[in-house]
Amino acid sequence: MVASLGSVTTDASGNTYKVVLADDFSNGYQTSNWGYAYNGGTYWNGAFDWSSSDVNVRNNEMQVTDTRHADGSWTAGGFNSMKAGQSITYGTVEFDARVEQAQGTQAAILMWPVSDSWPRDGEIDILEVPKNQAMHSSHWEGTDGSHQYSSIFSTIDPSKTHHYAMTWLPNEVTIKVDGQVVARWTDAAAIPDTAMGFGAMGYVAAKGEEWLGDAPDGTTPSVVTTHIDNVVMSQWTGTGPVPKPEPTPAPAPLVDTTPVVKTIGSGSDALVLKITQDVYKVGAQYTVSVDGKQIGGTLTAGAAQGSGQTDVITVKGDWAAGAHKVTVTFLNDTWGGTSATDSNLHVTGMTYNGKAVAGGTADLMSNGPVDLAFTEAAALPPAPPPPPPTGTGAIPALFGTPGTWGQAAKV
Repeated sequence: MVASLGSVTTDASGNTYKVVLADDFSNGYQTSNWGYAYNGGTYWNGAFDWSSSDVNVRNNEMQVTDTRHADGSWTAGGFNSMKAGQSITYGTVEFDARVEQAQGTQAAILMWPVSDSWPRDGEIDILEVPKNQAMHSSHWEGTDGSHQYSSIFSTIDPSKTHHYAMTWLPNEVTIKVDGQVVARWTDAAAIPDTAMGFGAMGYVAAKGEEWLGDAPDGTTPSVVTTHIDNVVMSQWTGTGPVPKPEPTPAPAPLVDTTPVVKTIGSGSDALVLKITQDVYKVGAQYTVSVDGKQIGGTLTAGAAQGSGQTDVITVKGDWAAGAHKVTVTFLNDTWGGTSATDSNLHVTGMTYNGKAVAGGTADLMSNGPVDLAFTEAAALPPAPPPPPPTGTGAIPALFGTPGTWGQAAKV
């Protein structure tokens, strides 16, 4: 057993914690710890149904699965200790976990309010894995009743087994992975103050759900598993001083802002687009089409707006004389609630065959297309042939000798 119920530990700052739940799953699925798994009902995105068959103890660990069925539908599992009356108001949770990587699925290992009142009573996502990246979040209700959240990415590989530890105190929430702090919140609004239970859930993305990289596809296995083991949940007893908040280390940037120089398509004509992005969470993705035909695949912006640098995207083709339409379509707008947490895409200039195109700029502030125009000039008509020579001067050899030129001209 990972810990004894009722045992007490004290941290370096004098805070004490009493173990209220400990499970290494060596005795199977215990409803006294977890209640009954979620079963029945469709998740709000319409992509999957809850099924208790997707929560099982196998190989002495808890396994939460996302399962594709023969008819193409998906189910996912979920459980939470609050269903068994097991909760804490401040304290610690530790566990080992790994989340299998797959297109269009993720997992959330989290603290959820016993009241089920969300976002009023908050949520702490100890680990989520959108697009197979480790993300840690706190959710709360704004003063206007709106849903607010703060998400911090870490550079760990969540498909490998790691030890996760959350400490939740009245003045801070801290998350560590393998002993290293990866996220911390000290804003009072971001710290829940009501009882919460520990649990996990699978998640299947709906088509177009870009924050998860879109829906499952043919590469996605029929069963994707989240593995959890060695869970210990402890109640903070309130004794000892509350540790002073330490500065949160700045996470390493996940978005590469190196300017991109790329050529797409083929042909003798060259349409050059200059591109920048406002960076938030992920690189801005987009496509380029000319006259309704997409050229190249999905592109990811590099250069950051305001950096003084731009991406240079050369679009090659053989376009006929006349006006043409170039369409840039923004695919993955990400909004964090403020102008500083908003991804955008910018076309800062456009040239065609080396000449600047008037009106060749656009700001894409949300998903969707913007149309720009360029013109291929009509070809000049061929020059007329020179007139035949006149007068008595020498006749070029092309027209024969002077004695025969008149006859040759009549032939």
